[in-house]
Amino acid sequence: MHCSYFDAGRCRSCTHMGRPYGEQLAGKQLHCQTLLDGHPDL
Repeated sequence: MHCSYFDAGRCRSCTHMGRPYGEQLAGKQLHCQTLLDGHPDL
């Protein structure tokens, strides 16, 4: 994804931009797993 505001350093609201896709995916997977750990019936 390309965003001229992010590239220019004028906006940093997209926390995943600039991170490799594999790293983004691993972080999202860990977040989901953490949320689901408290629900063993799912």
